Amino acid sequence: MRAYLDDEPLELEGQTLGAAVLAGRQAAESRGRMIIEVWADGSPAPPADLEELPAADPYASEVRFVSAVPGALVAHALEEAAENLAGVREAQTDAAAQLSRGETREAMTNVGEALRAWETVRRAVQEGCAVLGVAPADLLSDDESRDACTRAIEALLEALREVQRAVTDQDVAGLADTLEYDLDELAETWTGLLGDMASAALATGNGE
Repeated sequence: MRAYLDDEPLELEGQTLGAAVLAGRQAAESRGRMIIEVWADGSPAPPADLEELPAADPYASEVRFVSAVPGALVAHALEEAAENLAGVREAQTDAAAQLSRGETREAMTNVGEALRAWETVRRAVQEGCAVLGVAPADLLSDDESRDACTRAIEALLEALREVQRAVTDQDVAGLADTLEYDLDELAETWTGLLGDMASAALATGNGE
């Protein structure tokens, strides 16, 4: 079985997928990179095979690993999350207007869309920082930026809790206010913050 990391041949100590994964990870780590894709004989390796490495020997004729610089990968996810916030603001504004007109069912569709986008932001920040081994605020370089990040996280959690409370209590006016004012302002804040975090992730992931 032949194995490659980004077109560079790997030396294997066995012919199983486990042996190839071990060699691939060691090679990637030595270059400051991480594996993001695994291909076997020209097709993506089944997720089940990667979760529980099969004992087949040989596993395939050829295994290829694709790697990326962690910082670049995290930066891309954060930039995508920032771009999605434009849609969040529109959904939140539409929902607030619908609530004011008594169109509760229609509004909840937009509320759901907004909450899914905010969940994307949460995952991008949490998972990205886990990859880089830092807390979200610590990703930023100066005290002012770190404090702003901490405040933004706390404010977002509080606003999302208020959305949940308003939905549970059927507080239409409270929900509309939170969407139109608090979460709209937070969307603007987080657009800038995610951009700053993406730049910092790119620098951190490249060892700068």
